[in-house]
Amino acid sequence: MQQYKQAKAIAAWCLSNFSRGKPIPRFEQIRASVPTMVNHFLYTDINELGDDVMWALGYISDGDNDHIEYMLGNRGELVVNRLCEILNMNLSNLEQPTVRILGNLATATDEITDLVMKTDGIKFICKMLASQNETTRKEAAWTVSNFTAGTVEQTEMVYDLGVFQQCYKMLREDTHQVQVEVAYVLSNSPNKLNENLNRKLVSNGLMDAFIHCLKTRDEKLVERGLDGLR
Repeated sequence: MQQYKQAKAIAAWCLSNFSRGKPIPRFEQIRASVPTMVNHFLYTDINELGDDVMWALGYISDGDNDHIEYMLGNRGELVVNRLCEILNMNLSNLEQPTVRILGNLATATDEITDLVMKTDGIKFICKMLASQNETTRKEAAWTVSNFTAGTVEQTEMVYDLGVFQQCYKMLREDTHQVQVEVAYVLSNSPNKLNENLNRKLVSNGLMDAFIHCLKTRDEKLVERGLDGLR
């Protein structure tokens, strides 16, 4: 049994390295291994999972929508729920790749983004905005920015979770790389087709956040502030 576990760990390590190799391998070269990795991810005890298979799935999902759809298959909800389960266990070695996978899913089709949002995915991503790890906070903010770049319903769900107030605080107090991602969350939010949403955002402090971006005189933050005010 121990040898079997070691063999699985080595295989996961090899696939992780292969998936992130340069040049990046064509999807056809790793396609046959994806269902096996997903099975390993879904049905291995989380404490024995290790981060290699998580990073491998993170690299695989960082691609075209058809790659993500193939990875999920007909088990999309199972995959998202498993990712939430991992985040709920507060395992520091799995935190970053798990957030990365959820973030990649949020860049896919509206249907896949909705799947992340309608399970507990969005709640756990928002929870990660308060992580002690700077990179995790950055990844979480990037993921939320994909939500606010989506449909009106997706932005409203973020609003209803109280994320904007948290983002305003992070915009002023967090590190620069996190501030930039948070600024994308905010600048993606206004929707020219929905006045009701815009009124809620403005009354919640969105304009003040954009003005703060302009006052920083930081090129990236100023760009986000101007984009949000446009």
